[in-house]
Amino acid sequence: MTPLVKINGAELDTSRLSPEGQRLVGLMRFAQQRLQDLASELALLETARQVYLTTLKAEIVKARTGVDLHDLFGNDD
Repeated sequence: MTPLVKINGAELDTSRLSPEGQRLVGLMRFAQQRLQDLASELALLETARQVYLTTLKAEIVKARTGVDLHDLFGNDD
């Protein structure tokens, strides 16, 4: 664990903090990492959602017109 933490633009040496202060820094770092993980997960889910929506639209077109957009535009799978 790095001994420095940035709070409101100022670097603070965590080794000089009380045990409670060090515990709080650890909790803050955990929360920051969790937020980053959740942001990554959200991006992944948004991408999946968009793929599902695009595929659903193609299915609706196929059901209404009989035209398979995947065949029409070439499915490279």
